[in-house]
Amino acid sequence: MKIGILMMEKLNKTENIKLLPFQEYILNIKDEDIRIALKEKMKGQLAISDATMSRYVNGNVRPDILKRKEIAKIIRRHSGDSSYTADNLFPVEFYE
Repeated sequence: MKIGILMMEKLNKTENIKLLPFQEYILNIKDEDIRIALKEKMKGQLAISDATMSRYVNGNVRPDILKRKEIAKIIRRHSGDSSYTADNLFPVEFYE
């Protein structure tokens, strides 16, 4: 998993790639232990697998509305920023 994140960070520096805001938030957590703990918390609260979490982070699958709202709530608590919402973390335009 760490290699994938490092590759994505390098790719983002060399190419102008549009990232899912949720993915961007996760990638901006530089401390790997904190990043892993946050994803584990989400997986537990959402009752999803590692594979499903990976699909959400990479933007391959858009979570249903209840999961998006729960993820947004977790991110708001983690970041202390109340501006994170289900819609702005997982914008429908990204999946078109």
